[in-house]
Amino acid sequence: MALSYLLFGFSGYYFQRMTIHYFGLLDKGLMPVLSVKNCQPGDNDGYMV
Repeated sequence: MALSYLLFGFSGYYFQRMTIHYFGLLDKGLMPVLSVKNCQPGDNDGYMV
């Protein structure tokens, strides 16, 4: 039970990371103001807290 929960949380973390990275690239292309406010240019992980 604990192992399956750990794997689910691990995959969920990477899914969230990939999703944030994807929308981060969209913001850099479509809404540069948001990207400047939230991350440095070229910083792929700028949206991660």
